[in-house]
Amino acid sequence: MQPQVESNETGSKDCVDIDAFIKVLRTGLEELHSTAISLETALSRVICHDNALDASTIQALQSLDYSRQYARDLLAVLQRFGGQVMWEPGTAIPIQDFSDTVDMKGTIAPLTNNLGQTVTEDQDIWF
Repeated sequence: MQPQVESNETGSKDCVDIDAFIKVLRTGLEELHSTAISLETALSRVICHDNALDASTIQALQSLDYSRQYARDLLAVLQRFGGQVMWEPGTAIPIQDFSDTVDMKGTIAPLTNNLGQTVTEDQDIWF
């Protein structure tokens, strides 16, 4: 079932302006990205003092790193395309434009039907 999209030209309070919606998404992604960076920084200090990390801890740290990079990619997509897209059925953006915007190709894999993640030179890898 497709969500109903209405014009808000009359300033109706029954609708959410798309610019306001994008701002909420952008703010949330900025906060997630910032939090992940802060956690990584704090954890890196702890790791320097404890070399005996078990496999589940390393996996959790890798997940945090991935989440940070994923939030950064989604934020980049929103910043580049959020205000430009006509949010109507049939609107399309060239996949190469998406590809040029993200660091982790896995971020856009569902759009390209390419489920393999490619590592680029500027992608941050901790472990």
